[in-house]
Amino acid sequence: MARPSIVAATTGAVLLVLAGGYAVADASDVVPGWITDDPPQPSPSPFPDSAAPESVPPGSPVASIDSTAPIPSSAAIQSMANTLNADSRVGNGTNLGLIVVDIATGRVLAEIRADDLQIPASNVKMLTAAAVEYSIPPDRRLETSVTWSGSADTGRVRLTLVAGGDMLLVAGYGHKGTEGSPNGFAGVADLADRVVVALGSTGITEVDLVVDDHVFGGASIPESWSWDNVTEGYAGPVSGLAINLGLVPGTEDDPERYLDPGLNVGEVLKGRLEERGITVRSLAKGVAAPGEVMLASVESAPMSDVVAYMLWYSVNTLAEDLVKIVALEAGRQGTTEAGLAEMLRLLEARGLDLDDAVLADGSGLSRKNRLTPRMLTDLVVLLARDPDHASLLEQYPIAALRGTLYDRFGSMEGAGVVRGKTGSLSGVTALSGTVVTADGRWLAYSILTDGLPWGQTRPKAAIDEFLSAVAACGCG
Repeated sequence: MARPSIVAATTGAVLLVLAGGYAVADASDVVPGWITDDPPQPSPSPFPDSAAPESVPPGSPVASIDSTAPIPSSAAIQSMANTLNADSRVGNGTNLGLIVVDIATGRVLAEIRADDLQIPASNVKMLTAAAVEYSIPPDRRLETSVTWSGSADTGRVRLTLVAGGDMLLVAGYGHKGTEGSPNGFAGVADLADRVVVALGSTGITEVDLVVDDHVFGGASIPESWSWDNVTEGYAGPVSGLAINLGLVPGTEDDPERYLDPGLNVGEVLKGRLEERGITVRSLAKGVAAPGEVMLASVESAPMSDVVAYMLWYSVNTLAEDLVKIVALEAGRQGTTEAGLAEMLRLLEARGLDLDDAVLADGSGLSRKNRLTPRMLTDLVVLLARDPDHASLLEQYPIAALRGTLYDRFGSMEGAGVVRGKTGSLSGVTALSGTVVTADGRWLAYSILTDGLPWGQTRPKAAIDEFLSAVAACGCG
């Protein structure tokens, strides 16, 4: 990855104690509470509303769906949408934005304020995931490395722990894929072993240790966030280097986070080296010196698995980390602002109309974000028609089965056939993705609601009923 200009490094690891068991919502979108935030609105972009089938690439998943399956009646789907719009559980008739699109033809089957900008909550992660999909190979692994300078002769050997974007390290040995999760794939103990082996017979037994995460620059949390997002555990500082996303061990149910998760990894590495007979005389934040040589490294799970993990569990901290990685991959500075600009560039280059979109972060916690339902279905259709990237849609949560939809839909008709990215903030409920009808037709949908009373149970139930009605539709 390109390494842009140096950003002043912070010093000192400050332990930030977080209140509230809601913190697990960093990865869940299941909490109705105050700290899953989302924003207001600007203006939209049109989607082709053509009844005639368009050319679909032979390898596209659209081609694998029964192309002879009846397209649902627009009148029937619009009637269902109107019923949802009138449902008090999703507001007073003016809070809902909705669109349903036939993926193969682009025909709009129903829409209500589909071009109104609304707070999308974690639906923003759909854009973040797509930007990674379009810019970074799926088999790419994030490298956490140790470089060194000096020699045993001088008695001054410096090791530098260099951040490479992996915030899913484990303090001990990594499981290397045996646990089916990218979290804990690589471990600090593995890195320490490799450092000791690399030092070999040099006789070096004392080192100074520097932690270099300067390329993940700018604010460690997006400036548009309320500090409550961190103190109540919905997300943590982003440094491109962390153990378990910076959570303090043993606090998962009542989260505490390290304010400097990179320096915390340095402290853990210091302990691992000392367990192996290497004395660490000093530990500080800094920047790798010119000419430092690679000594050892560990690698994360493949990027495709990291993105899937972020989508399944709506992991806010990881989404913000990916935004900075997207920026660095493009040769930009590793800041949130640069990453968001690159995200928009990548998606617009693919043909998405995002002129009126407002992005303040990559996770959807910011209430300043604004997207339209049409923008989100445009993205879904774009991915679905692309044989090289449609697999990203397979990583969306599945109703009643997986991710943040595992406890929704139950035995309703939408179970197993609705995929979608959830979104929850105070007064905001969102769901966007795909649904397969009873006739076998593959549709894209986006439902955004904001300005609602506090609480998620009622709006989620109304949305689930609507999508189940669409799934059950034998209304071709």
